[in-house]
Amino acid sequence: TASTGRISRRGYASGSNGNSNWHTTHSPGSPSERNAFHRQLGNGLSDTAEYVELTVDEILNGSKKYRVTGLLNIILSFLPTMRLEYDVEQELRRQLWLVRKRANSTLITLATWMRTFVQRHPEYKHDSVVTPSINYDMLRTLNDIEEGRTRAPELLG
Repeated sequence: TASTGRISRRGYASGSNGNSNWHTTHSPGSPSERNAFHRQLGNGLSDTAEYVELTVDEILNGSKKYRVTGLLNIILSFLPTMRLEYDVEQELRRQLWLVRKRANSTLITLATWMRTFVQRHPEYKHDSVVTPSINYDMLRTLNDIEEGRTRAPELLG
């Protein structure tokens, strides 16, 4: 659930809200499950502005409930005006699609993939020690994904 409150007209959240955002974004788990404080645009008539606690998904992809357009939607709306070469624009769109899917948890993050790989590795003893052998296997697998020899639809779609 979202909570609302006040911040100064300059747009700075209180120290506790800023600290909350930092701790939230640096914790493990799905981006769609974590919240951050986001400034709501006011009418400009008061010295304070409303803020609302949104998920990473709502900040990046938008929220009808809170009338937030979403950063990715803003970027996508400007792409045609940039007059980019076709292949450059298509690559940007693919990258933004990946960010969108990671934000709404359709695809897992690289950190989640790595944690899962280590936890499922036959040599891992669940003691928080990633041995050189486990690390090598993970890097080899990531290289195979990069070069197309191994599929990872949960990571790349």
